[in-house]
Amino acid sequence: MIKKNRIAYYLGAFVINLVIISAIFWSNGLVPFGHFNFLTSDLGTQYIAFLTELRRQLVHGNFHLYLFSQSLGDNFFPIVSYYLLSPFNLLLVLFKAQAVPVAADVIIMLKIATMGVTMSYFLTQYFKQASFLNYIFTIAYSFCGFVASYFYDLM
Repeated sequence: MIKKNRIAYYLGAFVINLVIISAIFWSNGLVPFGHFNFLTSDLGTQYIAFLTELRRQLVHGNFHLYLFSQSLGDNFFPIVSYYLLSPFNLLLVLFKAQAVPVAADVIIMLKIATMGVTMSYFLTQYFKQASFLNYIFTIAYSFCGFVASYFYDLM
């Protein structure tokens, strides 16, 4: 497959999954298309606080691995290494501090769309061909039951 076709193929896998997840979010009135969000379970109780702190540190260039903002103080390094090392979290700098919940939903959307790209890459390498039918499997992988039940878990 020539390079131009390869880029179009993987971009297609990304866009198809992004359009589907966007349609799902839009039809349910979820952020960024509505007023509802996934601030339940760990996303609402832990991740938003962690992401807000990460955003503050990235925007201000003020990195601390020990924080007193959590109870009597806590080491932030394990939180960063376990919860926050995704490169998608760098997108937080594009959002205001009060829009971190919106950023979390956008990151979830982008991760699901990227899952389609990685699955299409796997299928292309495994079957040694880039077929339109591969898109069906990328969609199935991106929206499998595990993803659907755990998409509120940003990790």
